[in-house]
Amino acid sequence: MPALVRRRMEAELARILAEPEVRARVEAQGMDVLATPGDGFAGFLEAEIERWGRVVRENGIRLEG
Repeated sequence: MPALVRRRMEAELARILAEPEVRARVEAQGMDVLATPGDGFAGFLEAEIERWGRVVRENGIRLEG
């Protein structure tokens, strides 16, 4: 994705998530509101994959179906 497009999307998402009504609706669904720029999000995503991967491995969780 072109950097200009990505920056614009990040800015708009941050603006929208800063609106109290939107933030409240997101939080009411049990989610945390994080408007992290793409570079910061990549690190967050890696950490979450490692975190939940460890939970799956340690608990022997398997996909059924």
